[in-house]
Amino acid sequence: MAVFKSKVHLACGSDQLRPTMNNVYFSDGYLYATDAHIVIKQSLKLHDFEEEEIKAVDGKYIHVNVMKELVKYDYLSFKEDHIFVIGGNVKAKFDYNNDEEGKYPNIAAVIPNPKDAAAIDGIVVSSKLLNILGNCMIKDITNGLKLTFYGEHRGIVVATPNIPIEDQLGIIMPVQTGR
Repeated sequence: MAVFKSKVHLACGSDQLRPTMNNVYFSDGYLYATDAHIVIKQSLKLHDFEEEEIKAVDGKYIHVNVMKELVKYDYLSFKEDHIFVIGGNVKAKFDYNNDEEGKYPNIAAVIPNPKDAAAIDGIVVSSKLLNILGNCMIKDITNGLKLTFYGEHRGIVVATPNIPIEDQLGIIMPVQTGR
């Protein structure tokens, strides 16, 4: 039984010039959300998706407003053409966002190779964006976030200490570098 365990919609954009970022995108067993400043990538297995559901959502978009509703439900069932939900006395059906014309950003291209991690001095990140990204992530027992730096002007990888980075990672862009 699939259920969204975090508020991934918080990482979505609201920019009408980049409407694809107003969606959560599903591909190859992962969900992706970005507003171009932060990125969240999570394995659908962390949200208890079954293989049939992973295949059903592959290549699909769910608009941020629908995602806000889906996190409220106790039971989610993902089919090829719709999402069926149950919560309390409510049963409902939601559609995927089929109106999306653009291509979702190539998030894989901005995910750094762990071998390239570097010690960096003087990077500043937005506490507001880091808080949003933390709220998007499924927490582990530490309830902490691990930040890994890859260069002064590169995205900072945000992970939880006990969930493998292959299953969940976030990226936050620096707002200021140097001293």
